Amino acid sequence: MKTCKFLFFVILITVLNGSSIAQDGGLLFLKGSLPSTYLNPSIPLEKKIHISLAGINTFAGTDGPAIEDITSKNTSGKRFIDVNNLRQKLNSENNIFGGVDVHTIDVGVRIGDATLTAGHAFKSFGNITYPGKLAELLARGNAPFIGQTPDIGTSVDYFGYNELYLGGQYKAGNFIIGVKSKVLFGTNNLSSERHFTTFTTKPEIYQWELETDYIVRNTGILNYQALDSVSLDLKSFSFDNLFVHNRGLGLDIGITWKLSDKLLLMAGASDIGSITWNSGPKKYSSRGKFTFEGVDLINLLGEKENISISDTLLDIIEVKSETETYTTKLNSRFHVGGSYDLNDLLSFNALYSFQERFGAFSHQLSLSGLLRFSVFQTGLTYSLSKNNFTSVGIFGRVTAGPFSLYLQGDNIPGLLNPLKSKSAGLRFGTTFNF
Repeated sequence: MKTCKFLFFVILITVLNGSSIAQDGGLLFLKGSLPSTYLNPSIPLEKKIHISLAGINTFAGTDGPAIEDITSKNTSGKRFIDVNNLRQKLNSENNIFGGVDVHTIDVGVRIGDATLTAGHAFKSFGNITYPGKLAELLARGNAPFIGQTPDIGTSVDYFGYNELYLGGQYKAGNFIIGVKSKVLFGTNNLSSERHFTTFTTKPEIYQWELETDYIVRNTGILNYQALDSVSLDLKSFSFDNLFVHNRGLGLDIGITWKLSDKLLLMAGASDIGSITWNSGPKKYSSRGKFTFEGVDLINLLGEKENISISDTLLDIIEVKSETETYTTKLNSRFHVGGSYDLNDLLSFNALYSFQERFGAFSHQLSLSGLLRFSVFQTGLTYSLSKNNFTSVGIFGRVTAGPFSLYLQGDNIPGLLNPLKSKSAGLRFGTTFNF
């Protein structure tokens, strides 16, 4: 029961804190200013001097069931996991993901047909992949799985890193080519390199046989002593190490084709690169078959001290701990899209995105429209992604001379009713264009 409550709590907190794959289609509303280059470094900048400050994007979501899909309310109004709905609502594999990007400062200066750009950002991303059978096991117990061997391997991945970049874009006729080269400094990482775990419940006396092939890498997140003694190492995050250890390189590249004053087509790739983790890196591995025969009740009744069956089960699983440097890839993104200005008042955008997320892949199609007024702009986005067909976002920007403030909410229905939502998110920031 405690495990079920914990699982429910993790899913609830993750989904309430943010959006789906960050809906990058909304960045096309900002073409002509620096935040649009977060999507594609070749989207042309209109003015001679550009500054962007405090750009923040927070997002989270799931491609599995929403909270309301797998829960019900009892007579007192309290929500609980509805075991009867689990099998129908859960996928064979489910993901919960989220993150925060903070662009502290970006600067761009145009010199003739070339524009130089530079800036800093802190990026973080996390993902939990869990099989549907694991959730069923936690909720229903192992009796329904007698004689079966389901895979319950779960992966947890996270990284946070600082990014310093220097880039630019160059106009050659109707084409604009853009590049950002990045130096990266990792702060924290948790990587599930392998996460194979099966269990078999034998019919004789319900013995458990576990088979594991796990490798987990850790830098500055977990404080591990044993399987029953794992805690978050919050002290490991220190500003003293923000630009020192765990170095890496990254690259953004893109091309924009300006067919006319009204129509732009573009394609690009972002976050191509990796980070090598060398500041206290740990490797935890477990590989083998382990049998849990149960607990001798006669000895159990004779003991004066409490005996924990869960402790007994964890004791039979062997985990090897080593110090070992390792490298992780960034979560790369690829996209194609276009923008059409119907007139001075109205424009339309379309974007197809393909993202790698810790070895998994996701797709998203975004369509959007923007209305321009003298000092105010407003827009709507509609996005399609796996198992999520109702994501509607809203955008607004206020402009006063060279200054503008923008705000974008992804999946407004999700923000208004998070229990039914599979995604929600928020992006905001300021720009100065001279």
